[in-house]
Parts: sequence; structure tokens; C-alpha cells
Amino acid sequence: MNAVQGEWRKIPVPEYLIFSNLKSIITDFNSTLPTEYHLITDERWIY
Repeated sequence: MNAVQGEWRKIPVPEYLIFSNLKSIITDFNSTLPTEYHLITDERWIY
């Protein structure tokens, strides 16, 4: 079992997949907060 666990960790994960999951997590987190406390997830709002 440990050999199998070690092998899957070596598989590269595409960056777009990591960022997509991160944005999804932040979006879910934002939904629990009032609007003024939302984390910025859209680059249009970064100055």
C-alpha cells in the first residue's frame, strides 16, 4: 500500500487544475462571508 501511495504523489498535476480547485475553494469560502470581506478571485479587481 505504501508503494502505491508514493507513486501517485510523483504524478505531476497541471497548474490550471491546481488554480481551478483553489478558486473553487475560495468561491465557496466567500459565499459564507459578507460581501465586504470576500477574497479577491478576479484579476479585474487587483490594482
